[in-house]
Amino acid sequence: SVMLISSMSASAMASDSVFTVKTQLLYPANGTSNIESFMENAKAIRVLSTLSKDNFTVKSIKINGWASPEGSAVYNKTISAKRAATIERILKNRYDFPNEVYSVEGKGEQWDNIYGLVNSEDQIIEKYREKFSAALDIENMDARETAMKKIGNGELWRYLLKNVFPASRYADCEVEFNYDKIDEADAKELGIEIKPEPVPEPVVEAEPIVEEVAEAPVEEVPPMPDLSDPNKMMSPDDIAALLANMG
Repeated sequence: SVMLISSMSASAMASDSVFTVKTQLLYPANGTSNIESFMENAKAIRVLSTLSKDNFTVKSIKINGWASPEGSAVYNKTISAKRAATIERILKNRYDFPNEVYSVEGKGEQWDNIYGLVNSEDQIIEKYREKFSAALDIENMDARETAMKKIGNGELWRYLLKNVFPASRYADCEVEFNYDKIDEADAKELGIEIKPEPVPEPVVEAEPIVEEVAEAPVEEVPPMPDLSDPNKMMSPDDIAALLANMG
């Protein structure tokens, strides 16, 4: 399986963001090699081939190997380490990622899938829930396995072998990377959603604001008398009134 676990949306051009893609390659029971065509492993490897292109820069490759709980804890630790080493070898044989980006470790038994069943509504789990939970509380992994095998005369253990343990036999590969540019095909392969480049909005110039100024009222000035006509001479009272209006 393949999943992008960070930065789902990005620009198609150079990105300073660091993306993380995680692939998981499954193994058959007791298998440690020749897994390229097993289940969906070919797809997981193909995703890593995308990151080998020149426009990508791989910053780290973290590989963890895992084993299902059947068998001794020591044996399963060894198997998990071999599974992690197999993925490292496949990548180094196919691609030119720098040696210093690799981190490889065998993690031993994978119990997370089993712990996740505690609240399951599956009929078998419902039937043995109390004993199942008590067995999971046992710290020593070998003693935990022995206790589980006894539940229901092995009915619970047979259920786990068939339905749960196959998904616990794998190696995961977590790759951190960024890119100079990315096309639609590679983005789809890696699960990256390309954001469209923003289109600048047109600049609209604001119209000048013209303020209307009210005109001051014009005061009417009485006409000046015609002083050349003796009949139109003003009396002292008229002159005083005229001067008052002009003032």
